[in-house]
Amino acid sequence: MTEIGDNVKGFRKAFGMVQDQLAARSGVAQPTISEIEKGKRIPQLETVRKLAAALGIPISALIESAPPEPPEPPKTPRTDEEARAFDKRFASTGVLEAAELKSELGDEFTTLQEYIKGLRAAGIGDDAFQMRRARARFRQSQERLSAIQFRELDLALPDGPEPKATVAEYIPSASETAETLRMLIGDGSGERSAS
Repeated sequence: MTEIGDNVKGFRKAFGMVQDQLAARSGVAQPTISEIEKGKRIPQLETVRKLAAALGIPISALIESAPPEPPEPPKTPRTDEEARAFDKRFASTGVLEAAELKSELGDEFTTLQEYIKGLRAAGIGDDAFQMRRARARFRQSQERLSAIQFRELDLALPDGPEPKATVAEYIPSASETAETLRMLIGDGSGERSAS
């Protein structure tokens, strides 16, 4: 088997694809992929480009020496907990429970950061499903961690605001953030015509 063939096969299997799936995604015929993986055919650069694009990795990952294995997705029970169940847990926290939940989420946040670094080191591209899923979990971890930090502050202040009951109440949606920014900096309409 050639180095390129080993790499194609290794990445394909790491992403849980069979040759037919890679063929459909890349436009390279399945028999051609089989021959490349067995070392019976040296692919043209255009074929390598198509295979790399279909796998969501850089071309260099297929050409260079065998890539490191992508890491296994980490277990992050608080991050992966269904939203309704997490909000129930979140709403029932007192000061001590909030600190414990913050610690758990902080550990998961760091674990997911390292997982993303490991995926990059293995040549997993930003458009690959595995990377997109990792980033979504990372964002969820980040939102939950931020929300519990705010709740912990609200709980700790004797005359502070009433602690909110859900993550969404602490973390504004993208449209709410955009609306706040428009209010703060103005949207530019009408203001210039007055001058």
